[in-house]
Amino acid sequence: MNNYYPWQHEQWTQLHQRHQSNGLPHALLFAGPDGIGKFDFARALSASLLCEQPNKEAQACGSCKSCQLLNSDTHPDYSEVLPEEEGKAIKVDQIRELIEYLTLHAHYSGPRIVILSPAEQMNVAASNSLLKTLEEPRPGTLLILVSSQPAKLSATIRSRCQLLRFTAPDDKTALNWLAPQLEQADMAAPLLHLANGGPLLALSMAQNDALNLQQQMQQDLAEIISGQSDPVSVASQWVKHPPSSYLNGLYLWVSDMIKQRSGAIDEPDNAIAKGSLQSVAKTIDLKRLYAFMDKLIEAIRYQNSSANDRLTIEGLLILWANMQPKQ
Repeated sequence: MNNYYPWQHEQWTQLHQRHQSNGLPHALLFAGPDGIGKFDFARALSASLLCEQPNKEAQACGSCKSCQLLNSDTHPDYSEVLPEEEGKAIKVDQIRELIEYLTLHAHYSGPRIVILSPAEQMNVAASNSLLKTLEEPRPGTLLILVSSQPAKLSATIRSRCQLLRFTAPDDKTALNWLAPQLEQADMAAPLLHLANGGPLLALSMAQNDALNLQQQMQQDLAEIISGQSDPVSVASQWVKHPPSSYLNGLYLWVSDMIKQRSGAIDEPDNAIAKGSLQSVAKTIDLKRLYAFMDKLIEAIRYQNSSANDRLTIEGLLILWANMQPKQ
């Protein structure tokens, strides 16, 4: 992709103006929630900076030699540092290779650019190894860190990058972009709710049948709390999917139940919170819901970084099985 999304115009304009005045720093930190296109924006910016003839809006032309090399993943002045496996850590050896790469001179007249994403998944050794490069940057290099959880980065790393914040678009903008890309446009709103406002995450969820997974989740939870299903058996099925497939929807559902029980809303106004759990929720004590939410937030925070996601899911479901007071 050589363009940015409609909701990123402000950030694009800001960086373009800084580039025009030679004011780009050596390190940028793109921070914001999942599913809003931060990584794609970083790629579009890289393409623009490396392009030999960008257009008047600073977008890459897509046809010059530099663009052709970038599109074929062979540009010698562009690199990406990503986890070797999805959800795993970025390791110190990867950062050492990055440091060695940045000591080389650029092959073309533009900068050497590296995108590191998701930056919060660097392990401690990798983070420490990156510090010297951030403290003593080589001229003509640009390092872009992309993070959905910047608080997990060390304060020293954050202090050596210039922060650019990204936020989820308003619902109208997000729906106008998302709906035409779905087979069923009426699914755009519930998917966007499930994705917490992230249009790209919502699109990914649509491709992975997320709404059906949420319906199955509600059925499983209703059967657990009624004693019809065993938490451990259900956990063995849930872990066949990425933790976020269930945890994000569960968070939204419990949030809405807390709001309903607290009197903040009369009834949840979304497809995620409606179904077989609706009547069950009315019987659960509000304090128990808050206690469950605390454990759920902890599970979400450490998803994919836990040594054993299955134990985490089992613990949550066992807690859920005991949500109703014994008669």
